[in-house]
Amino acid sequence: MISERFRVVLLIVMALYFLGLIYSLSRKYILMKHTLVWIFSGLLMTLLIIFPGILSRMADAFGVYSDTNLLFGIAIGFMLLIIIYLTHVVTKLTESNRHMIQEIALLNKRLDETVRNDPKTVPEPTDQP
Repeated sequence: MISERFRVVLLIVMALYFLGLIYSLSRKYILMKHTLVWIFSGLLMTLLIIFPGILSRMADAFGVYSDTNLLFGIAIGFMLLIIIYLTHVVTKLTESNRHMIQEIALLNKRLDETVRNDPKTVPEPTDQP
């Protein structure tokens, strides 16, 4: 069973966790769609801290020696899921960047060919990117 003192410490940590998430959302450091995974995992961990009976029954069912070990095991499991999710997001962004780079290269090639064929068609420079 998790001691009362440790439960209080964990609840304070979870409160700071949620405050950090809210702060990051309000400053737009992270998007809401990426935050949902963090919110879900935080809520589950908070429920397990508030209701340690659930954690005790799960520890007995899985044959884990201590509730605390199971709590940390669940936390590590959620971290692995979050890492897999973020890897998926990074992979999609990498593919999107590669596609845009290829498109820009093709447009630059087409512009160079147009300028070579008819030098009078050089576009006026703009201040906008």
